[in-house]
Formats: sequence, C-alpha cells, structure tokens
Amino acid sequence: MAIDAIRNAARRKIIQNLQWLHGIRCVNGYYLLVKRREPSSYPRRTAGMAYRGRMMSGAGPAPAATGYAVACTLSLMLALGIAPAAAQMDLTGMWVPLPRNQDGSGDTGDAAGIPWSIDGRRRAHSWSAEEFDTAEWVCRPHAWNYSIEGPLSQIRFLPIIDRATQRIIAYRGHIQMEQQETVIWLDGRPHPPANAPHTWSGFTTGEWEGDVLVTTTTHLKEAYMRRTGLMRSDRATVRTRWRRIGNYLQATTILYDPIYFSEPYVRSTNMWVNMPERPMSPYPCEEATETVVPRGSVSHFLPGRSPLPGLDPDRADEFGTPYEAKLGGAHTTLPGYVDELAGMEVAPDGADPAAVFERPPGEDIAPQPLWGIEPQGAPAPGEIQVLPVQGNVHALFGAGANITVQAGEDGVLVVDTGLESMSEAVLEAIRSISDGPIRYIVNTTHTREHTGGNDVIAAAGEQVPWRDANYSSGPQGALGRDKASVIAYLNVFTRMIVPPDGGEPLPEGGWPDNTYSTPWKRLHFNDEPVVIAHRPGTSDSNSVVLFRKSDVVSAGDLLDLTRFPRVDPDTGGSIQALVDALNYLISIVAPAENSAGGTLVVPGRGRIADYAEVAYYRDLVGVIRDRIQDMIDRGMSREEVIAAGPTWGYDARYGSDSGDWTTDMFVGAAYDSLAR
Repeated sequence: MAIDAIRNAARRKIIQNLQWLHGIRCVNGYYLLVKRREPSSYPRRTAGMAYRGRMMSGAGPAPAATGYAVACTLSLMLALGIAPAAAQMDLTGMWVPLPRNQDGSGDTGDAAGIPWSIDGRRRAHSWSAEEFDTAEWVCRPHAWNYSIEGPLSQIRFLPIIDRATQRIIAYRGHIQMEQQETVIWLDGRPHPPANAPHTWSGFTTGEWEGDVLVTTTTHLKEAYMRRTGLMRSDRATVRTRWRRIGNYLQATTILYDPIYFSEPYVRSTNMWVNMPERPMSPYPCEEATETVVPRGSVSHFLPGRSPLPGLDPDRADEFGTPYEAKLGGAHTTLPGYVDELAGMEVAPDGADPAAVFERPPGEDIAPQPLWGIEPQGAPAPGEIQVLPVQGNVHALFGAGANITVQAGEDGVLVVDTGLESMSEAVLEAIRSISDGPIRYIVNTTHTREHTGGNDVIAAAGEQVPWRDANYSSGPQGALGRDKASVIAYLNVFTRMIVPPDGGEPLPEGGWPDNTYSTPWKRLHFNDEPVVIAHRPGTSDSNSVVLFRKSDVVSAGDLLDLTRFPRVDPDTGGSIQALVDALNYLISIVAPAENSAGGTLVVPGRGRIADYAEVAYYRDLVGVIRDRIQDMIDRGMSREEVIAAGPTWGYDARYGSDSGDWTTDMFVGAAYDSLAR
C-alpha cells in the first residue's frame, strides 16, 4: 500500500510537471527537458522546443526556458523517479486534448530548434502558403503524427478483439482533425513490403514495454510537420510511446527521417484526458476552388524571394531571435546553444536569404542514416515481387521498369515487359497470377527497361481469339499469329526499329503489331474498359493505361518515384510536356478521401501510388522547371545552371551523382528542353 501511495503521488506529480513541461529532445544520447521559468532581462529561448509565445489559454507572459539533461538510456518516467507498472494499460476511450504549448509560435519560417537537413531547409524556404488553397491540395489532411499535435486532436481509441481468444489484437484510432484513422496492430504481424501503398496514417504495429505502448509507423506519405513548409518525407519512420496515467493519456513521438531531418526529432507536448461523454464531430472535405491560383499551376517561391517573416534577415521578432538561430538545424537543439544566442546579431548586416541555396563544392546530398530503421520487403536483385493493386490488376517489381498485369476470364494483359534478362522470371511471376493466355502487351514507351521482354513474353502468348488467322493488314496487322498482340504509340514502333542511341534494334518478335497514332485507343478486356492514352512527357511516345473498372492507372515513365524524371529532348521529351502530362494524370486519378486512395497508380519505378504521389511529383517537376527557366531568363548558360543545382530541396530524395541517370543529366536535359 505504501508503494502504491508513493506511485500515485508520483503520477500526480508527473501530471503537474507535464503541465509545465514544454518538450523533450533526445540529443547526442541525452533527453533535453525544456521547462518554463520566469522571464529574465534577456528573452532567452531554449534549444530543443525553443519556447515562444503565451500559453494556449492566453494567460501570462512569454517565458524563457531552462534545459535539463537526462540519460536517454533511462525512460522518461524513470528519470522522473517512477518505476513503470508491469501491467498493460487499456487505451480505449474518448481522449480530449489538454491545452498545450505548440512549438513554432514565432514568425512563420522560423525553425530554431528543428534538426532538419539542408534539403529540409531548402524545401521550406521555397514554400508558399498558396499551396494549401490550390484545388489539388485543398483536401490534403494533416497526417496522423501531425494531427495529434494540434488543438483538434480529439482521439477515439476502440479495441479490435479476436473472437476466438477474446484478446485485444489491435486498437482502431480515429482523430477529429480531418477524420484521420489508424490501426495499431498488436498481434505481431509484419509491416507490408516497401512497394506497398503509403497512406497519411501509415502502417502501425505496437509492442508493450511495461505499461507503455511503443508503436512503429512506416508507409507514410510525404506530409508537413508544420504548415510552414517543414516537411516529413515518405521514407520516414515514426515511433510513438503511449502511456495511460489514470484518466490521462500521454504520447511522445520520435521521427526518423533520412531525407528532411539530420537527427531524430522528438516531440512530447501531447496529453489528453478521457471524456467518454464528449461527442466526436465529423470533419469532411470536398474539393473546391479557394484561390485564384489556376488549376495545374505550382505555388512556390524562387530562391531568396520568400516573403515569410521568419526568413527575413532584417526583421527582429518580439523575442529578439537572431537570424542565424531561425535557420534551424541540429546544432540549435543542443543544450548549450541557448547560451550562444546572446552573442549573435539579431539582424546581421549583409545576410542574404538566397545563401541557403548556394551549393558549396563537394556538398553531400545523400540521405542521412536512418538510425537503424531500414525499409523491408523490397525485391532482391534478380527477384520479381508480385503485389495486388486492386480489382483485376497486379504489379510486378524488380524487372527494370514496373510491370502491370490485368488478368481475368479473357486472359492476361501486360503493360510493359521489363528488361530482356528478366523475361523468364517475369513469365513465372505472371503465371503466379493467372494461367490464362497472354493476349495483349502494351508498351508505355520505347526504352528497353519497358520493352526488353516483349519478344519472349509475346511469344509465350496467344493471338486474340477474334482476330482472323489470315488477317495481315490494318490496325491488327499480324507479325505472327501465335503470339500476343503488342500495342504501342506509333513512335515506339519507329524507335524499336531505329533506336535513338544507335544500338541494335530490338528483336522483331517484340515489335508492336498494333500501333495507334490518335489521342487514345480503347479496348474492352476481362469485362473492363481499358483506355490507352497518348501523353508526351519524357519522350513523344509515352502512353498511359487506365483500367476503368479496377480503377488503376499504369503511368510508365511519367511517374518515377525513385529518381528525377528521365526527360529526353532528343526523342521529343520536355519538362513542360511532363508537367502537362502529370496534370493530365491528376485529372483522371480520383482520390477516395483526403487526397488519397481511390484510383491507384503503378509508376514506371517505385511503389504503388495514388493521387497524392502524382501531385507531389508534379509539384517538384514544376518547381524545378520554374527555377531553370528563371536562370535561363537571367542569361545563365547550361553549365552554370547545372553547377547552381536547381534541384534544391529534392536532392536527397530523388538525386544521384552516379549511374545511368544523374541529377546533372536531368538538369541538363530540362535546360535543353526549355532553351529550345
């Protein structure tokens, strides 16, 4: 009883402390606890959360802060003198957020205390608030890990119970802010393969550490961590520690992002009280026009031209925050950094906001280490991975370019065939989906990673039953009767015979025998309308394939989630045509809710996508197009533009300085297409 009394008293003390606790940062092996204290003569700000502004209730002056370091190897509760209980707690309840101190209460653009990477900073310094009002993004939600930070973070947790054992195998969570939902699986199931679709809430599993539920979330879409351009990439992992303390729920999130953060980002301002009587209000969203920005345009600021007050070196905020500190970075989270602020100039003379975009010689643009958390489930070299998409459609990964397979009673339709060397493995993968005859092959472009397997895979197929065996002319002119029909835009056929690189022609058995030169071609196959549309982008021969009943689009090279787009001006490609093609994709890819789900997209490379990935990719291509065009207008040469590196903010995610398609090659090709 005495131990219980001590523990209960300690828990009450925790709640009292948490009302004063502004945040926690794990920095170089230590927790930094940032607590309020009375104002001093100098309006100091802490490292870590860098508290500014009033409490959310509006009462009291803006406090400064003091940091305390506690070894990370101890749990926070132990650090506060509390031994964790061994029993697992029940998260079931209607959890209403308590007033909290949200970081980021200074000028918009101020990032002091944020351990972001150079790409994270550059991405944010290009951000425009108009982005939120464009038709493409008006229903983009706060992602789950951001939603729990906000004032509308009321959460309902309900258990999912296994009927046979009556054990809780998962919790289903619903958050008020834009109706985000998650499932925390507790039954030991693995995370999906790396090429599976990503969502705003991701895929979450949990394990109990005493009475703390530790969850791991992967498969997250790119999303903002603040509505000021601070982004979290789609390669991030989020660890959350949930603890119920009587009628209160507390969460600490740790973000691991190798793209936009140089160190883990810890946030612990979240606390709720259980109020079962509180109703959950709906939060629907319907696409609408909210701005004069034309549909299809990309809102952003060119380097050094952002009007955000936090990025203005000549502006002094009410706290006297030095401009250097506002630039953020991991060093601004260190406990001793607060002592350096007094020696900094608030508005230094000659500071240039564009300096953030200067690329020093030898700058390392590679992603940061992921702190021991690596994505799992990607196909090994030489392996083909088969994943269901939806409806009649599957996707094959690992054969070069991605392959789309539609199967049903009429047989099999294959979109692209991968590299020649992978043909037998591709055939085996197709047979794992269906034993039906391969009737059609559709090529989305002419390059060999899309067409290399045509000869072998077409030969393994059969002619369309209703094509007369003696038919030898017209749109289905037969090059061989005992083979699948190969469909492509006319220019694909031309470039297979005379390759643009001067190499050997592809084998004749893989040449298209069913070409089209009109805006689209339509089939009805496996009880499904199939629309093949010509959309020039990376070349003048790109096609997009829409399976209307399955609600799947095979996008080919127009969407490449692994690198910058392979634009080839020598074969009629251009960066402007690619933006136009991506806008076309946005128009036919219909999200189910909150700019996600609905129509799914098989890209030329990378994981299964949906509307959000297409819109993000359109944005990056549009931003880089505008930057290069601005440099051309200012008289910069091709070499000067490449050296300037106009891919700022996207290099760690999509860039490469080696291989058959580098960042410099992309910039050069984009320059050539705009300068013509």
